[in-house]
Amino acid sequence: MNGLRVVAAVTVLFHATLSIADPVPEITPEYGTSGDGIARVRVQEPHSFDSAYVAHALPDGRLLLGGITSALGPARTGRFAFQRLTAEGQLDPTFGFGGSGAFVLDIAQVADMTAMSTTSDGKILFAGANEQYSGVVGKVGSDGLYDSTFGQNGKRFLGGSQFFDAAFAYFPRALLTLRSGRHLVVGIATNGEAACAGVARLTEQGNLDSSFDGNGTVCLAPQPNGASLVVGTDAVELDDGNILISGAAFHTGGAGLDMFVARIDATGRLDPTFGANGFAFVSFDAGAALNDLAHSIDVDAGGRIVVAGAVNVDSTTFGYDMGIARLTPEGSLDPSFGTAGRLVLGEAIADSWGREARDVTVLADGRILVGGFSSRNSNTSIAAMLHSNGSLDASFGSWGVLEQVVPGTPANGTLRAVPHTAVWAGDFFYFVGGIPVGTHDPVLGQSYAVAAARYRVPLFRDGFDPRDPSAPPR
Repeated sequence: MNGLRVVAAVTVLFHATLSIADPVPEITPEYGTSGDGIARVRVQEPHSFDSAYVAHALPDGRLLLGGITSALGPARTGRFAFQRLTAEGQLDPTFGFGGSGAFVLDIAQVADMTAMSTTSDGKILFAGANEQYSGVVGKVGSDGLYDSTFGQNGKRFLGGSQFFDAAFAYFPRALLTLRSGRHLVVGIATNGEAACAGVARLTEQGNLDSSFDGNGTVCLAPQPNGASLVVGTDAVELDDGNILISGAAFHTGGAGLDMFVARIDATGRLDPTFGANGFAFVSFDAGAALNDLAHSIDVDAGGRIVVAGAVNVDSTTFGYDMGIARLTPEGSLDPSFGTAGRLVLGEAIADSWGREARDVTVLADGRILVGGFSSRNSNTSIAAMLHSNGSLDASFGSWGVLEQVVPGTPANGTLRAVPHTAVWAGDFFYFVGGIPVGTHDPVLGQSYAVAAARYRVPLFRDGFDPRDPSAPPR
């Protein structure tokens, strides 16, 4: 659950090729202005790469998008860009510079936006990285102006050396606003040879919180097995104020990277009662040299911990598949889930296509929704619905799995496959990313627009869904 409460990772925007009898998402063609259900936003014209990387659904049906815009050409440099769409998929005139529905920040040479949320005062909090290998956390208003009460003129930069002395780079992967109003940033601090899961806690004003391990940052790493590589990817706050961190690490007892969950208390210290000295490890290859990485984490109503990510299933081709595991609240594999607490999607559906899970969400009824992407057709989005015991829910998609199939090469150029996430809000999926626009320039290359496609999700077909499944989209 990567901060945004998203439920399916996507790569591109497209129409689905699916059996009409399956209860699966259906495009809503009235969304946007093109009649195909895809809202497109050009940030820079005529030649630019514009793409949404993160999204947040608002209660009234509007959609907040955050990502990167970069003019094509030799001086190409990225900037953070934001757009807000109305419930009809058009730019929101109450948002952005002069009611334009969009704005671009002045932070130059940015490489990635990895997280975004809205705060209780209606502002936008975001995290990403720049090309100088620093993490950036910022707070802006809906008018595109920085919140001067946050950090230094609305921004806080985090460098690798704030986590350990020799580190020169920090890449945020998750941003979590805690119930206290403070903000937790999780990522990777590295010196190019070693890395730790760098966790920072900021005050509401964007300053490093000295009550968190004395200086506001911690560098989480288990005892290494000769190689020191630890990456932090996601976090979730527990009811007692403790925090679970997910990621991957080399560690004593493992040969390759293994998924991990670490539990820290409110002061940033590892909880020795969890797992082994605060770390619980999940290996899908029984301690062999293959790599397993947890991208996302969530917790069910009973406190059981669900992690999902990529597991290396082929030592020859380095093929990956979706791996999902559940642990007890104490950090042991839960034998009531899957096979000895683990599930590999390809084994469950007898399909060898490569896949990765990028997000996991435990639904209110206990089912588990996993989103990611598949290597089929040069990367497509895929979602799987699991029962609480790890078995596939056949009422979702095609026997528990929904795969969006990319059609043939469009007239305006080959689709770019960039894994992003999609918001599930009520009856809808909003797939976000970038889509080619215009014709391919032989010198500058293909331009892309920010894009969001809306699909209706007839998720429940158990007699309790009041909408007629054959009714047209609303």
